[in-house]
Order: sequence, then structure tokens, then C-alpha cells
Amino acid sequence: MKHSQWLRLQAEGYRIVASFRSDGFNCCKQPRRLSWHIRKDSVTYKLAWLPAPINEWSLLPNDGTPQRERLLAMIRSILEHRGCGRTTE
Repeated sequence: MKHSQWLRLQAEGYRIVASFRSDGFNCCKQPRRLSWHIRKDSVTYKLAWLPAPINEWSLLPNDGTPQRERLLAMIRSILEHRGCGRTTE
């Protein structure tokens, strides 16, 4: 991965995390990784950039709960409508 791509993805991650923090989530950046631990009450996920062949932001674990789906929709909305310049399809 090129350094410029790393910086772009890191900026996207910080935009996503800023939105989560405004909703009351506690977010902790993981050193030297494009990932954050996200926690609110009993809900805990790891926001991570999944590299090729997936190339998208994801929440781990993939448990299929309504809370996770709501957070994924929030991530997609942030990437599409808040100036990141790309969509997640």
C-alpha cells in the first residue's frame, strides 16, 4: 500500500470515528493499524480496514445484529455524503 493511500484511509477512519464519538461511543486507535476499538455500553466492535481483495471498512465481529447493521449504514453514509470522495459498494 502506498503511503498516500494509507493517509487517505487514515483520514476516512478518523471521520468515521469522529461521528461515532459524537454519538457517545468510546473509540481507541490501534497503533500502526487502520483499526479502532469502538465501545458503547455493552456494544463492542473493532472498526478495521480490510485490505485486498475486500477493500472496505468493516466492523468485527460479523455477528449480524441490528446494532451492527445500523453502524455499518452509518459508516456508508459518512463515506458517501461527508466528502470522502468515494462510495462503498
